[in-house]
Amino acid sequence: MEKDLERVTRIVPESAAGRVTIEYKRRNVGVYSLFESEIRGIGSFQNSINLAFFTLSLGLAIGFGTVLLTSHHGLSDRLFTVFCGLTLASAIATFYFGVKAWADRSECERRITEILQSDVKP
Repeated sequence: MEKDLERVTRIVPESAAGRVTIEYKRRNVGVYSLFESEIRGIGSFQNSINLAFFTLSLGLAIGFGTVLLTSHHGLSDRLFTVFCGLTLASAIATFYFGVKAWADRSECERRITEILQSDVKP
């Protein structure tokens, strides 16, 4: 397969397209010593089951709410009541697990800040 030489352009270093500006940025790297229990504690906060249940219940609340908003006229009174109850239960679960997930995240941030501010030197 031959190259189409008319379409290939070369960047000439003296041209405007060939000029490159390199900017060096300074970074500060800190190394902290952690105990195994601290590492396991931080990892357990990130794997919070409350966040999973929050997203599940939020999706359920949206789904049941959509059913109520789009097909309420075709539902019997009994089925309408069931979907109202499911929507309400999902909304309550969403609020509960959202608060718990937020508390888990705050606790994790607090623990990380506590570890970073500790004066323990190796």
